Amino acid sequence: SAASGMAAAARSGLLLRSSDALIRLADVEHVVLDKTGTVTHGESRVLSASDDALRLASGLERNSGHPVARAIVAETIRRGIAIPQGSGVVEMPGLGIRGVVDGRACEVRRARVGSVEVVRDGRCLEIVLQDRPRVDARATLDGLRALGLKLTLATGDSQDPALRVAAGLGVDVLHSLSPLDKVTLLRRAET
Repeated sequence: SAASGMAAAARSGLLLRSSDALIRLADVEHVVLDKTGTVTHGESRVLSASDDALRLASGLERNSGHPVARAIVAETIRRGIAIPQGSGVVEMPGLGIRGVVDGRACEVRRARVGSVEVVRDGRCLEIVLQDRPRVDARATLDGLRALGLKLTLATGDSQDPALRVAAGLGVDVLHSLSPLDKVTLLRRAET
């Protein structure tokens, strides 16, 4: 019955809006997966950055709970770099953070997807980050493929980071998508 199917799905961690959704699931041929937090942990790690970029960024980010900030501070500590105390720190949601480090204005701001730039005295230093795939992601996707499903990864990441993750998981990828682009993609697929 639909009720027992819904209960079994819930025990497996799947929540469905209605029994109709469970019934329609049998007709699915194409699965579109968001990257962050779905096939990846949703927590970034630093791929490349100079010690200077990490030091300056950590001076501003040391008290932030943002996943990018945590990754930057963790890498700074891992490298044994002393973190300066930033002052006048102001977080700009969705844009970055600014303040004063070593007596001079400094800003960490979103650059291209997958990186931030540290700006001080007109000089920009890039910090490249990447989210780690979940350990079970490849096996899960292989299982879906074995059921005959077509898989596509949809991400806001730019081309290079998106292709790296997709290649490791063996899926097609659509990159550089805004949240609105993703909604449009899914609505188009429904018709």
